[in-house]
Amino acid sequence: MPAPYGVTPEGFNRKPVSAIIADSEAQQLANIDPNFDVSIDQVPGQMTGIFSNELGIAWEVLEICYHAFDPDAAEDYLLESLGKLTGTPRR
Repeated sequence: MPAPYGVTPEGFNRKPVSAIIADSEAQQLANIDPNFDVSIDQVPGQMTGIFSNELGIAWEVLEICYHAFDPDAAEDYLLESLGKLTGTPRR
């Protein structure tokens, strides 16, 4: 069973780009053709890599949003916004 991604009892588990690529390739092989060439030197493999990288960036943004409400993990403007929500003045 693959690792649970997203919000878990231990915190937030970001899905790595390598797992996104593997899942996408597995879906292509299952839904298109088991002999479909998904290697990186072919157009479908290159497109999978491009889209997977963009999805990886989205997972990073989700992780930032998750940590935005944790005063020990929030940084920069997120920490300042959290301080405004809790009424904690900026030093």
